[in-house]
Parts: sequence; structure tokens; C-alpha cells
Amino acid sequence: MSQTVSSRWMSWRGLRWNSDLDQMGSIVQFCDRMLQFLCETSTSEDFLKQLLPEMATEFSAQRICIWERTPKWELLTELGRAGSNETDFRQFEEILDRGEACFSSQGSVPALMVPLEIGAGTSLVLVMEGSRIDSNMLESAVACGRFLAHCLHLI
Repeated sequence: MSQTVSSRWMSWRGLRWNSDLDQMGSIVQFCDRMLQFLCETSTSEDFLKQLLPEMATEFSAQRICIWERTPKWELLTELGRAGSNETDFRQFEEILDRGEACFSSQGSVPALMVPLEIGAGTSLVLVMEGSRIDSNMLESAVACGRFLAHCLHLI
């Protein structure tokens, strides 16, 4: 059985903020909650512990994780169970090189992957996986990823 492989890419500048405000309204509210979590916590671990379950609900994700390149790839934090046993680190490298998020249906579970630009020398990728993840969520993932990166930089 052949599987169709598809990818879709998007950068912060590519967001259509004014075209679909209803969809983005939910994300704005989510980012507001993210800011509240930031104000209520003093460590990145506590912040992510509060945030990841909310993010999983917002995106209907079965797994959310953040990978860090140090220079090899290491799992920084994770919520949920892995949908696939294989992690495509080459895809992470391309995401960082492009500075763009990606929706991919290449693996056994659809995934959104977002670069988190925190500062010089820090390379992070946010991954959200789940059977209900689709390419229509890419804009929302880019917005949340950018906001998350700023929050992680501040904490």
C-alpha cells in the first residue's frame, strides 16, 4: 500500500492575520493563557508542565514534545505517547535552516513541527503529533510557536 507524502511550510511573515479572524481568535486566547502561565511560574519546567496539556487540548494532539539540538538532538520535554518510533532529525534540520514550521504526513502520525527561535546558540523544535492534526493548523502552530519561544526566552 503506497502512502502519499506531503509537506506544507509556513513562516511568521506568511500568516494571514486579517483573513480568518475567527480561527485566529482561539489562538489569541490560547496565547493569552500562555502569558498567564508565564506570570504564574518561575522555571521553564513548571511553565511547560502547565502549558503542554493546554496545548495538547488546543491542537487535539496526542503527543507534544520539544527537541533541542546540543549539537545532537535531545528530547527536552514531552507530554503524551509517541505515535511513531522514528524521529526524523533531518526534517528538524531543514525546519531550522528554513526558519519555517512544517506540517508533515510522512510518518505514521501527522505532525506539526515548529522552530522555536529563542536566541543565539539555542536550537529548539516543537513537535505536535496526532491523528487529528492537519495542515489547516499550520498557521495556528506558527503563531503559538513564536509566542512560546518568546515566553521561554523570558523565563
